[in-house]
Amino acid sequence: MTLIEGVLLLLTLGLFLWVFQLRQQMRELLREKESQPEIQKTLTARDVEILQNTLADLVSNIEYYTESQLQRINLQSEAVRTISRRVTERLEIAQASLNETLAERNEEAPPVVPVQPTTTARITPLPPRELGGKHRDKDRIIELHRQGWQTDQIAKELRLNKGEVQLIVNLA
Repeated sequence: MTLIEGVLLLLTLGLFLWVFQLRQQMRELLREKESQPEIQKTLTARDVEILQNTLADLVSNIEYYTESQLQRINLQSEAVRTISRRVTERLEIAQASLNETLAERNEEAPPVVPVQPTTTARITPLPPRELGGKHRDKDRIIELHRQGWQTDQIAKELRLNKGEVQLIVNLA
């Protein structure tokens, strides 16, 4: 065996021992990691503040939407009441006309079956609030809509919900 072969053999053995030690250290590190409890992520004060603001905006938007829908329902129920009154008046006129026609022919009118009104649900009116637009981006949404932007483009630009944008556009 030559000197070079001897040196290469020693280097090979040294590298082998070094790799063996590295593997042992890696195993120990993995065991330590597995034995440690998982670190729980906690919310910072800034995270809580952002969450509170987001929830407050959400509640405000829900109140605004609910109030606007209640106003629409009130308008529609008033329209139904008006139509109902008109139908009742026309039925009374038609009944009177039928009675006159039957009286001219000396015939008896068929008995009129009274219609019993159905019970109505109890309506508790909410205090009126101005729908003036508490939404922070209302003016910007309306401006973009008037410029010809589509609802989904506006929502993407302002990072809002499409339904929220559509509601503001519809109420504008």
